[in-house]
Amino acid sequence: MLPRHWEWLALQSRSASGTLRLLIDDARRDRDGAYRVRESKEKCYQFMRDMAGNRPHFEEAIRALFAANAALFHEKIALWPAAIREEISTLSAPVWASITEAESGS
Repeated sequence: MLPRHWEWLALQSRSASGTLRLLIDDARRDRDGAYRVRESKEKCYQFMRDMAGNRPHFEEAIRALFAANAALFHEKIALWPAAIREEISTLSAPVWASITEAESGS
């Protein structure tokens, strides 16, 4: 940590350790789902890399995944084998759900 971090911790009412535990616990609650979405993208990417890395449009599909562009993503994987597409759909579901939630204002 940088000196400014230690200075901020020293000003807190709890010990540095207690304050850090609270911050970590709060971050782990993942209220906005950002961690869940990041984890989903990463797991989906790893599966796609291992199972479809040599398939047509692989790179474009990965870019669409990380850009959260569902239409382009599904377009690029449309001709891949059904079993691979099904697993990719399962792994990427939290990404697309987060977009729907954001659009609905939830």
